[in-house]
Amino acid sequence: MEKYGNLLIAALCCAAISHTLCITSIFKQPREYLSKIHPKIEQLVHCPWCLGHYIVFLYLMIPGIKFFPASDYNLVNFIITWFDIICIMGIIHYVLLRAYEPVAKIGAQRKIDKLKEAKKLD
Repeated sequence: MEKYGNLLIAALCCAAISHTLCITSIFKQPREYLSKIHPKIEQLVHCPWCLGHYIVFLYLMIPGIKFFPASDYNLVNFIITWFDIICIMGIIHYVLLRAYEPVAKIGAQRKIDKLKEAKKLD
């Protein structure tokens, strides 16, 4: 049972990191800067699902991280653990994006109001 708990904790952490980097306003400037480098990087820094794959990969590279013991081969265990975490992370991303939706709507409405106000001043 501890194995499943570790997968869940890893997925929660990786989902929180990728969501924070891709969605929240605190990393808006780095995202805008990185977006100018290449279209694929722009896609990566704006998609928590895409970035999450790399974050999980980096997480699994940390020495001492144990893989889900599904077979006798470490590479197979690595891949299974990687996609187990990604699957759980996808569900967490869905929940986070639904929870963040009202905040995003308020932010979008603020931008619309600012544009309308600037237009009135002109």
